[in-house]
Amino acid sequence: MTKIALISDIHFGKFSRTNDFIVPGEKLTSTSTGEKSLKNDLIRQLKDEGVEYIVVTGDLTSVGSPSEFNYCKLALEEIVEKVGINKDKIIVGLGNHDIDWNISKLSSNHECQVEKLKQEITDNYLSVAGSVANHWFPHEIKYDHTGPAPFSGVVEFDSIIYFVLNSGWLCSEKDAIKQGKLDTKQLRWISEVLKKYKESTKWKILILHHHPFSYPYPKPSSDHSVLKEGPELNDIIGEYGVNIVCHGHRHHPRVKNELENGWANPITFISSGSLSVNVEHRSEEIPNLFHVIELDEDKSFYLRSYKFSSLNGWIRVTENTNHTPIDFEMFFQKPIEQGELNIFVKKLCQFEDDKNQKELPSWKGLPNELKSIKIESLNQLISEECKAKNIKVFGKYPDEEIVIIKK
Repeated sequence: MTKIALISDIHFGKFSRTNDFIVPGEKLTSTSTGEKSLKNDLIRQLKDEGVEYIVVTGDLTSVGSPSEFNYCKLALEEIVEKVGINKDKIIVGLGNHDIDWNISKLSSNHECQVEKLKQEITDNYLSVAGSVANHWFPHEIKYDHTGPAPFSGVVEFDSIIYFVLNSGWLCSEKDAIKQGKLDTKQLRWISEVLKKYKESTKWKILILHHHPFSYPYPKPSSDHSVLKEGPELNDIIGEYGVNIVCHGHRHHPRVKNELENGWANPITFISSGSLSVNVEHRSEEIPNLFHVIELDEDKSFYLRSYKFSSLNGWIRVTENTNHTPIDFEMFFQKPIEQGELNIFVKKLCQFEDDKNQKELPSWKGLPNELKSIKIESLNQLISEECKAKNIKVFGKYPDEEIVIIKK
């Protein structure tokens, strides 16, 4: 069993909700008063969970300034030290906010009459803007294979291989559509390195900032921020057996388990939400979140989600809504056929011959097949089965005590 803390979109600097993540001397654009320390309570919760790795899926900063990177680095070092995690086990990717936008703006302000040279100068300015983190956020990890973009590469451990892409490096304010980009170099590189690891039985986890396909928003709206090369990337990771894709960017958390024709195995896509962005940069109904991934050796895993409360700190997610469409604890394995699922529910609701009452097992004690569906769906299946057999149900999962009684 291995535990990973998944966080994203810290937005250290003026777009953070908390003074825990602000550059000294600067002011937040939005403030929350009278709340618990987000950082200190995060440390407490990560220690309680016993996490061994921390994965950050981009947007460490608000505007990619050197001072934001410097103080964000110090904050992350404090967190891993107090939690008791080795520095080489924090895996960091970059996002579109991790570009130095002051440098990026220079790409549009220079004057040149030769179009070819003008494009070359523009590209170089964007490259410099996207590489600022290399200078102000020196990374402790030694990549087993270094990728073509800043903070891209492969990091291999005893049971996990992390593949890190940089989808924010080429973002520019002059883009008509604000979407993530990998370019052909990164796409070719990730295909080559995944091919090398195709036969590995270790967990394969892909990390990037932008989502590789469109998610629906809580309110209908167009999504222009999806990864430009998303379809091509999905084909590659499906062919070579990636197990989990962790991304940020969308401050709206979502989890999607997919298996398509031609894929080697199911892939779970986890949209991380935001650890600490202010309310102006997320819907007010969407809380700040982080997640814990608990990996098992059989390629199944649990996902637990925590949201931040001003009064109570980090607490479990308790409601599955359009704004937070996740359960506190979710279980993932190979998708199960509906017919097989119905058989498990029938067996769960069967009584012994001489009994009129039965206490159902806790959610943790259920067969993996039943834990692998949404809790809301599980409760609905149990309700339908019991209604058909004239059985009364008391309680709902994830409650610890659920009893069924013959009418």
